[in-house]
Amino acid sequence: MPTKFKVFDTRRVPSAEPERIGKYDMLVMYELDPMRRYIVRVPEEEFTEARMIEAVKKDMAEREQYTGKEYEIP
Repeated sequence: MPTKFKVFDTRRVPSAEPERIGKYDMLVMYELDPMRRYIVRVPEEEFTEARMIEAVKKDMAEREQYTGKEYEIP
């Protein structure tokens, strides 16, 4: 099922990855609704609208694998 998201900000920031020292990333801040806001990071040299959507989709899939599960601590 398609999911809508809204990009509410993007920022160009120095990369935090050791192998990317001196390069920049784009932080994409997006929301699914007013209570659920998240951030993804895309290397600046790879940044396109399609790559941003792919990064958000991957982020959502990783988050959904644990959403709603209940655990019991013995």
